[in-house]
Amino acid sequence: MVFNDKDAGHIVNLRTEVAQRQCSESCCSFEFPTLSFAEALPQFLPEMRATGHANLVLMDQFGVKEVTPEVVNQLLSCGSTDIIFFISSSFIRRFIETPEIRARFDLDPTRTKNVEYRTIHRYICDYYRSASIPRDRW
Repeated sequence: MVFNDKDAGHIVNLRTEVAQRQCSESCCSFEFPTLSFAEALPQFLPEMRATGHANLVLMDQFGVKEVTPEVVNQLLSCGSTDIIFFISSSFIRRFIETPEIRARFDLDPTRTKNVEYRTIHRYICDYYRSASIPRDRW
C-alpha cells in the first residue's frame, strides 16, 4: 500500500494511524513517500499497470490542478483500478475564469458559470467523462 502526501507532517500522522490499525498479518507492506502528485504518478504507474494488481486511488481536491483528463486516462489504463476523486466542483465553477483553472480545464467559462449550483458536480463529471477514454471503461 502506498500512502503519499507532499506534506511530510501529514505522512508522520498517517504512519502513526496506520501503525495503530494495521493487521497483525505480514501480507501487506506500506510505503509513505512525500512526493508531489506529478512525481508520484509516474513513479507508481508501472506497478499499478502490472498484471494482477488492483488499485484504489484516492485523490483530494487539492489535486484539482493536477488531475487533468490525461491523468484520469493514465489511471484508467491500469487494469483493475477504482478512482475516488474528491473535487470541489463549485470551486471550478467559481474560478473558471482564472488562468490557473482555465489552463487545466477546457471548459467554456460563460457556460460553466451559468450551470446551476446544484448540478455543477454532474457537469464537471461529464467533462471528465467526455475528455477521457470511452465510456464503456467507466
